Amino acid sequence: MASSSMSWLDPKAIDSAKSLEWIAKSIAKGKLQGRHRSQRLSNGYEFSQYRPYVQGDDLRLIDWKMYGKTDKYYIKQSDVEQDHDLHVILDNSKSMDYEEENWSKLLYAKLITACISYITIQQGDAFSWSSSGVNNPSGLGMRHWQNCIQAIHDVQASAEPTEIILKAERNKVYIWLTDLYQDINEIRKVLDSLKHNSTELIVFQLLGEKEESLDFPNNATFIDLESRKKIQMNPKEYFSQYRSKFEAHIKSCKDLFYSRGVQYQKAYINQPVEKTIKLFLDSYNKSLI
Repeated sequence: MASSSMSWLDPKAIDSAKSLEWIAKSIAKGKLQGRHRSQRLSNGYEFSQYRPYVQGDDLRLIDWKMYGKTDKYYIKQSDVEQDHDLHVILDNSKSMDYEEENWSKLLYAKLITACISYITIQQGDAFSWSSSGVNNPSGLGMRHWQNCIQAIHDVQASAEPTEIILKAERNKVYIWLTDLYQDINEIRKVLDSLKHNSTELIVFQLLGEKEESLDFPNNATFIDLESRKKIQMNPKEYFSQYRSKFEAHIKSCKDLFYSRGVQYQKAYINQPVEKTIKLFLDSYNKSLI
């Protein structure tokens, strides 16, 4: 049965980067209460450089001696501030256009990305993201976050082959938001490129409740989002075959993740965003231990 817990948030309200920014802040702020700021902000680490203060930065990080000399606000950064960067990989293949209750997988992934990046920035950690054809560099502070939100809002599902081309960076945590509708060899290739002893990879598989259970009316018309081909069928007649192939693919993925030390989480686009954010926080904290 589909959840109605997302009913308070109308996906149609996310019609601009500004609305995505506001909604993400509203959701994420509730998850920030009581959380400890990163120890990487300590003044005891080796000095690296100054950068201008931007709105949203922690006032405790302002270097007041520099203010006295220049009459401008500067943040004193240390090399250790970026020991655990977060990088979100946003799957924007055409299958991510699939939607239930007006929530597409891609829109849900955008909101999750906006929320977890806000939490990351507020804790003083660096954030970067990528999708097919886009690789946004790592940065700190609210100005960087707001620029990212604008670009994230503009991401569209692509009919072109989406390939993740990233070079793994030490001490980086990668979050892959995807529906895993790729060949197992393609998924293995992503793991080979990103998961090493000095990196962490967390995979969030995005699904719809009806999609998983094939809970659709008899003689429904299905559209292949990749080819746009229409197929009319009775879901109940194909459920056993569908379920068998679906579960076999997910089992292959999970076995591969387990063998590589990759964390796996399943998230439904029908469930409250806050629940998925909690899954992220639990996984992210675990990756930093």
